[in-house]
Amino acid sequence: MENWYYIPVAIANSWFEKKAQIVSLWVGEEYWHVNLTINKGSSSSGLEHRFSSGWAAFARDNSLQKSDVCIFELINKNQHEIKVTIFRQSEI
Repeated sequence: MENWYYIPVAIANSWFEKKAQIVSLWVGEEYWHVNLTINKGSSSSGLEHRFSSGWAAFARDNSLQKSDVCIFELINKNQHEIKVTIFRQSEI
């Protein structure tokens, strides 16, 4: 599993400010603090948003595999909280 996760531009632009910040990823009653970083990229907006520090712990603790599908749902924009629902390949 990668130590970072790119966020699609359309989602990042509507959910987040254009600055680095810490977000909380919730799975059930547990949460992980993950850094959201912004870098100059090749996208049409010129920016790339990604989860970096903290993503590896989130992926490890949730036993994420490359074939898993994660659904991200913004639950509190002001507090930067995101609910994550994980679908395992065996469940799809």
